[in-house]
Amino acid sequence: MSARKESPLHYYIAPICSIGVGFFAFFSFLGLRPLLPGNIAWLVKGDPATFYLGWQFFRNSPWSSPIGLNPEYGLELSNSILFSDSNPLFAFLFKAFTGMLPEVFQYFGIWLLLCIVLQAWFAFKLLGLITKNPLIIILGVSFFVFSPPLMWRLSGHFSLASHFLILAGLYLVLRPQSSFRTLSWLLLIGVSALVHPYLLAMIGILWSADLFGRYIKGEITAKLAVVEFFLVGLLTALLCWQVGYFMVGAGVASQGFGYYRMNLLSMVDADGFSYVLHKIPKAAGDYEGFNYLGLGLILLSLCIGLQALTNPALQLRHTLGRYLKKWPFLFIAMLCLTAFALSNRIGIAHLELHFNIPINDAVNVFRASGRMFWPVYYLIIFAILFFVVKAFNTRVAVILLGLCLLVQYLDTSKMWLDIRARYQTGPSSVWQTPLSSPFWDAAAGQYKKIKVLMPRNQVHRWQTIAYYASIHKLPTNAVYLGRVSNLSESNAQAAAAKMLLTGQYEADTMYFIDETMIKPDLFNPERPPIVFNKNKDLLARIDGFTIFAPGWKDCVNCPLVKSEIAARELLPPALDQNHRILFGQNLISSHYLGEGWTEPGEEGVWSGGTKATLAIPLNKGHVSKLVFEARPLITSAHPVQKIQVQINGIPVMPVNLISDSGNRFAIEIPKNIQDQLRRQPTILKIQFELPNAARPFDLGINNDFRQLAI
Repeated sequence: MSARKESPLHYYIAPICSIGVGFFAFFSFLGLRPLLPGNIAWLVKGDPATFYLGWQFFRNSPWSSPIGLNPEYGLELSNSILFSDSNPLFAFLFKAFTGMLPEVFQYFGIWLLLCIVLQAWFAFKLLGLITKNPLIIILGVSFFVFSPPLMWRLSGHFSLASHFLILAGLYLVLRPQSSFRTLSWLLLIGVSALVHPYLLAMIGILWSADLFGRYIKGEITAKLAVVEFFLVGLLTALLCWQVGYFMVGAGVASQGFGYYRMNLLSMVDADGFSYVLHKIPKAAGDYEGFNYLGLGLILLSLCIGLQALTNPALQLRHTLGRYLKKWPFLFIAMLCLTAFALSNRIGIAHLELHFNIPINDAVNVFRASGRMFWPVYYLIIFAILFFVVKAFNTRVAVILLGLCLLVQYLDTSKMWLDIRARYQTGPSSVWQTPLSSPFWDAAAGQYKKIKVLMPRNQVHRWQTIAYYASIHKLPTNAVYLGRVSNLSESNAQAAAAKMLLTGQYEADTMYFIDETMIKPDLFNPERPPIVFNKNKDLLARIDGFTIFAPGWKDCVNCPLVKSEIAARELLPPALDQNHRILFGQNLISSHYLGEGWTEPGEEGVWSGGTKATLAIPLNKGHVSKLVFEARPLITSAHPVQKIQVQINGIPVMPVNLISDSGNRFAIEIPKNIQDQLRRQPTILKIQFELPNAARPFDLGINNDFRQLAI
């Protein structure tokens, strides 16, 4: 692109002021407190908690190969520093100096400052391709820095705030010279691989467009292109291996493509972050495609359009066509990224156009497809600023940019003031937890590991357990990870089930019992839910947590625990006739759920799959029937849910549900089981066969990927 000759002051004013814009934006967005290395108060909620905890376990674990392994944060669930999203680049850097760091240390504030300052720097580099005027550059840099998608990621997705990598990639594609080109791309791709896989994919696509484009134009030879291709591939594979990309196997792919998409109206949808523009109705998962331009940039676009209409001599359309021909592969890459971001379910506000195309695991690796629009988004901002320079003289361009920037700053303040307020708590070097009993310190000295039974990703109150383990430098499987190996999780649960059944626990491990996962034995009501030696082992409820401590009673110096419980207390009470069970979040009724159910919600619990079971312990008495209140998944195209019920293996009356609400149906208990109930307490195993289970996503109801029936 041709650049206008402007004041030589550009050479020192523009870069310095651009960096200043970055610092100004950081302190506007986040303030000073996140920069304090010992302040972790702002990391206590949501995703930032696992970012910090992942780093804490990683820094205290020995170096390994691959170096990104983080086995003490996950144990048998398998993990690397990548899947706690703890920024492998900085994690590797600071782990090398961990012996020199204080006990409590976080680098996420430093990283976010770097992200925003580098966003300003590479915006300066990009704008230097179209103008040398320092005022225009500084104003233009501010639009890149006050970009709503960047701000929104500051609220909790710190690695994904690295938008400067995208600007650097666009700069390498658009710059006319190709000096140190291969080295620059290797560096950029390497950093991206060490930051986040989504950014690696975006940068890889930009590199591909640049490689093919320059080869077609004859700027690089076929030999150099092939060498570069293999160098980039080798570097990417090596770094991904060392970071731990391959640690979770098939678990790296997850459902969600088409749900976490970009809505076609996303660039003008402030999604509640504007004082002027209203939120546009859309699907629940469209938030991942948040790409609001900001009111200032929207006004700039309107001014350019108006200028083009009133002054045809500008020939802006011809100029655009000329540059599209100059970078055809970049244009193709942007089209592909846009199509992927929109997915096969194109949303226009709350409406949807659905294309039936096969979706495989490779696509679901990047299920949050709405993010993939970011390179297109920043190229659009660059194009808007380019056309401002082309369409207006310098004085008008500066005035117009200044006024629209003021609008952008004020309009986006609804977002960044909220983010800033969120991060001004504290400062503090500790998180408050309910673990106040002297037992916890004593237990930390007695055991070498902390585990949850049953193990799974993001168990209830995982953060409290993981933080307790971290401050005592004890490995744990109480984790929240972006991806988990399905095989490892399944094997861990099978091993835990066997442990509960046989009483063969790890002597060096203290267990937190997830009581919702303890089920009545369906075939032997006399067997306790957890087998252990009550003369040696401790089962107790302490500070609201149920713990199992093998060999605790053999410990001479361990404090006496008075809140000991019997194994039977882990089970829900046996019920009498006319007892009503409500299923929902944090209710004891979760104990009655067997296999085939989803996580309980506020209104109840959905079946998940074509089979689901309940285990209901009943006291001795006269009980002849069970009455169910259920809501089925039905639509006009899917009008019935057929249910075949068995009680203790005996088929009973089938049920067909055709109404989406108000369903109440009774099931007669088989006569021989009624007779048994009159003589002794009995556990009823109720099995539902659900052949019409379907995904709401496939039925066009919403973007729920679970296979539901009732």
